[in-house]
Amino acid sequence: MTGDLFPSYPEFRELRLEDKSCLDDAFKLYDPQISEYTFTNLFVWRETSHVLISHLENAILVKRWNPASNQFFLLPPIGTNSVVSLVKEMLLMTGERDFPPLYGLDRLQAESLKREGFNIREMRDYWDYLYAVRDLSDLPGSKYYAKRKNIKNCLAAYNPTYKPVTEDIVNQCLQLQTKWCDLRSCDTIPGLEAEHRAIKETFLHFSDWTVFGGAVLVDGAVEAFTLGERLNKDAAVIHFEKANPNIPGVYQVINQWFCTQALQDFQYVNREQDLGVPGLRRAKLSYHPTAFIEKYVATL
Repeated sequence: MTGDLFPSYPEFRELRLEDKSCLDDAFKLYDPQISEYTFTNLFVWRETSHVLISHLENAILVKRWNPASNQFFLLPPIGTNSVVSLVKEMLLMTGERDFPPLYGLDRLQAESLKREGFNIREMRDYWDYLYAVRDLSDLPGSKYYAKRKNIKNCLAAYNPTYKPVTEDIVNQCLQLQTKWCDLRSCDTIPGLEAEHRAIKETFLHFSDWTVFGGAVLVDGAVEAFTLGERLNKDAAVIHFEKANPNIPGVYQVINQWFCTQALQDFQYVNREQDLGVPGLRRAKLSYHPTAFIEKYVATL
């Protein structure tokens, strides 16, 4: 199937909307761990990341632009092929000079390529945070005391309600996103502006894709929302979460309620990376992740 849809390596083409069903099927078989590997994540960020796609043997290859390092990198091959055997074949076809870094490798993949002479670097800023859904639902013990207190205060002060995201409140969610961006001056910060476009794109396809979401309403108005989907057989992934910063505790409320209301069929939830942003790292660590999805980059 991939031979008909995607060009053969070393040729690539841009990711298209009609690639969704093929990639969805591949991800179900591959059972990815890294948050980058949903069609949603690849497609809605494609303007910034210039996602390109190809295939070699039975593996799908994804090449993505990294604005931070100003270069393309290859994501791990989607398939059951050995990463070492595929890389060797790719090197025979393209040579070392034009071979991009491989990003998003797990520890075993990285170690196998290190034995082949690759340089390996740990990408801590891009590690995904993995949490037990039960922990984020129950917030048990003293380590979550501050979270429970913030939620209790928010409930008492604002009497919020929960609603699954459906077409009838998508416009309200977009209005909150626009308000959030105005407060953060997204148009002056490339990363936030790119995220703004990605969120709008996700909502554009919301009724057609497997994305699902939850919202917190105060006096009938959406004051927080979150969007996620299935990542693998055990875990969901949270793509976006936004809330009115002028309502204390509402971030904690949407986090807990979405886990309680929408994620009970999952054992874990992947809340993506912190990108090395100090405040974001503190916030993610404060929820006490069960594990990290480690990522490494391999370069020649």
